[in-house]
Amino acid sequence: MKNLITMLTIIMVILLSRSVLTAGTLQEDRKYEPAVFTAQEVKGFIDVPVNEIFAYAYNSPAGTWSMIPFQIDERTFGTDPLSGSGEKKWYYFDEVWANIDSLKHLKHNGIFDDHDELVFMIKDMGDKAPDNCWIDDEAAKKNDRLEIILSDPNDSDKKAYIYLYRSSTLKKEDVPKPYNMSYNAGTSTVSSAYYNFTFSSPGLVEGITIKTPGGSGEDILDRLKARIKGVINTFLVLPITLNEEVLVSAGLYYTQEPVVRIIRSTSFNFEIAGIVEVANFFKVDTKFYPFSGTIAGGDTLTPDALEKHMGEGVELKLTDLRFSWDLNQKSSGMKMFTKHNDNIPVDGNQDQIDKKVDIPADPSQKINVWSMATGNQGTLFTYGEFANTKWDSIFLYYFDNKNGGTADKHIFDINDTGDKVSYSDNGVLFKASVSDTIVFELDYNIYMMPEKDKSKSFAENLAYNLANPVKIGSNIITDVEGENNTVAPLIFALAQNYPNPFNNSTQFSFVLPRAENISFKIYDTNGRLVKNLTQGFYTSGIHKFHWNGTDELGKEVPSGIYFYQLQAGAQSLHKKLILVR
Repeated sequence: MKNLITMLTIIMVILLSRSVLTAGTLQEDRKYEPAVFTAQEVKGFIDVPVNEIFAYAYNSPAGTWSMIPFQIDERTFGTDPLSGSGEKKWYYFDEVWANIDSLKHLKHNGIFDDHDELVFMIKDMGDKAPDNCWIDDEAAKKNDRLEIILSDPNDSDKKAYIYLYRSSTLKKEDVPKPYNMSYNAGTSTVSSAYYNFTFSSPGLVEGITIKTPGGSGEDILDRLKARIKGVINTFLVLPITLNEEVLVSAGLYYTQEPVVRIIRSTSFNFEIAGIVEVANFFKVDTKFYPFSGTIAGGDTLTPDALEKHMGEGVELKLTDLRFSWDLNQKSSGMKMFTKHNDNIPVDGNQDQIDKKVDIPADPSQKINVWSMATGNQGTLFTYGEFANTKWDSIFLYYFDNKNGGTADKHIFDINDTGDKVSYSDNGVLFKASVSDTIVFELDYNIYMMPEKDKSKSFAENLAYNLANPVKIGSNIITDVEGENNTVAPLIFALAQNYPNPFNNSTQFSFVLPRAENISFKIYDTNGRLVKNLTQGFYTSGIHKFHWNGTDELGKEVPSGIYFYQLQAGAQSLHKKLILVR
């Protein structure tokens, strides 16, 4: 009997714990999180003019609609103007370099294409609307609408909805802008209603302020630091130390009229000991949302990757790398949390900490490291992901010393930079034997939230959300008058790609007579898979997307004949295409 009571108690605790973890709506659980999806992922409204698309949320208890803040960022395929490598990618900015041979234009076309992105905040989503309940707009009533459903990946009952309407009478100036997103090029500062985020002249981060009343309104960051040590081997072996002071920013593009996102794109040079300059070494994209930002960029530092920058016969091999967020004296009094450390006081006095970093058993999975500083100044949460490559060891880096210095001076032999003091300078330290396969990358999420004195569970929930992104589904719902203005597709069909032959990019289109799970793949003449372009559930209708001539690793494939295959259920269609470089 005693054992039975004990077992029932344990079961009740488990169930109670689960109910606490799953409590609240998706909007509440992820209120600081943005939603970003390509038109291809949304699977609807492709080829609709961007200026005719509007996002609405439905309030079920009140039976009312409200337009929500959102934006569509168009992307165009072309050669990177900031790199001498001739690399071609999808870019957000409609500059003159972007020439898509399949679309024949020199800038964005104003159409919601497959690589364009829809951006909104999960907190602004609403309830499921009845199929016959429409917004009060006559133009919208004559068009289909798109229902977008987001759900928790581990709790399918937890859902939130938004609806895309097409209207020629609604205006983009009617889209609400409660987050006050802006970028000041003169001060290199990104702002939202809740924070200021400032870049230094070389382009790295040097200031973060969480605004009142949720924060103190004072800058609490010294800077984001990058320390790199390597060996250059030409005719002699020369140990080199690199740090953020020798990064030189080249070129800058940013979003001009943001609503919920600012994209800031630039590239960096490395000047190595004043001897070798690596022009436009790597590209960095920073994307900012109302409560957060992401910093991403880097390169794989293999001999082949470096040779195109440094010249034949020049080798650079990394041995040590450290990324860390160094707070300043205004952060004193906050508490620091990491996965294996609790309530570390931020006071300029070094504490003993657990330096363990968990390494995934699967080498294909990325290493993630998070930290949270919280107090009257607000809450700052960072989440870094790093490729699990051939580093020999990885440690948590932490240094809290009001007298300045670094915890790794014996490695980098560099004096402290910035304000020359350290308050909770925290991050990751990588060490390796001399290797030719090391990856240098920045991949950080940073949340700047109007929250004070949060618990560790708050950080753990943020880390969980980042590691477990929401799932998306969508449905096309016919116009409210029951008159679908598009001709219903009757046959399963696959069109010839256009243009064909092609050089930069080519467009595919296919028709589904009913909703179906599909796959669309590119093969070479030997039947080897080159690219899995898309896979998943698609609604009935016409679907279009592009291929830019790259394989699964993002590398350009050579000229030649290729085949593309559409598989939908038991049905399959294929055609031939020609790529000419």
